[in-house]
Amino acid sequence: MFKRLSVYLHEMYPPVSRLIVSGGLFFVVYYLVLLTSHVGTITVGLRKIIGSLTVFVFLLSLRIADEFKDAETDKINFPHRPLPSGRVKKRDLITLFATSLSIIVVLNLVFMNNTIYFAVLLAYAALMSVWFLPNGIYSQIYYWHLRHITLCSSY
Repeated sequence: MFKRLSVYLHEMYPPVSRLIVSGGLFFVVYYLVLLTSHVGTITVGLRKIIGSLTVFVFLLSLRIADEFKDAETDKINFPHRPLPSGRVKKRDLITLFATSLSIIVVLNLVFMNNTIYFAVLLAYAALMSVWFLPNGIYSQIYYWHLRHITLCSSY
């Protein structure tokens, strides 16, 4: 399973570049919050690292949801990708999703003081898992385009 997940991550969600993007997104939002709160010092510590990892896992969960949403069309249009080609199994992606999400939930509950914001993020992810399915989102084409703008901005 670990070798299959390594192939998946290398091809579909390269960890190093995605960690850099996630850290950048987190620190931009963090800096904007500091500016609006009139706080002058920027610190880097455990909480900021956990915040960046939370963004990383959130974007990873969207990537995995996209794999399931597009499973049938990817078999036709992108048969070389890890899931349609059989180099990674759905069970592997579910395990990756559940494990990474569990770790982030524990880290946020133990070390962070942002329970409300984290709950909103989880609710958004849960709602997207419902609306991200083909029967739901493709029937609302304008919403589909708006949703994919968010996804594309993370790449």
